[in-house]
Amino acid sequence: MSYQKFIRKFKILLEEAEKDFKNDCYNKTVSCLWFSIEALLRAILIFEKGWCPERPGKLISLFYSFLKKKIPNKLSLIPLINSLYAHRRNADHSGKIYTKEETERIYQKSKFLIKELILISKSIGLPI
Repeated sequence: MSYQKFIRKFKILLEEAEKDFKNDCYNKTVSCLWFSIEALLRAILIFEKGWCPERPGKLISLFYSFLKKKIPNKLSLIPLINSLYAHRRNADHSGKIYTKEETERIYQKSKFLIKELILISKSIGLPI
């Protein structure tokens, strides 16, 4: 898939996450937030490298390598990315039920990360 399609997917999924939150669907919100971030990570890597791995762990690892080489002052984003991915796994694959308060914190962290990823995108010339 092209980076343009992943940008479109990122926007759609972020909008869906916001709707889910307003409708008190907290586990769906957590999951959808991750998938919007994942789509944005994929867009960045496809734009920069021409490809990206399918599995999230490898995607995060490749993004780490990209940051280390191109934007090392943003390496501090990796623990946040890993944390949000862990929340997604918990929302989808464990007995965890997210509360409104927990989801609000995850939502704020996701919004911060998205802002940072958009800045990274702009710095490499990726139109968002």
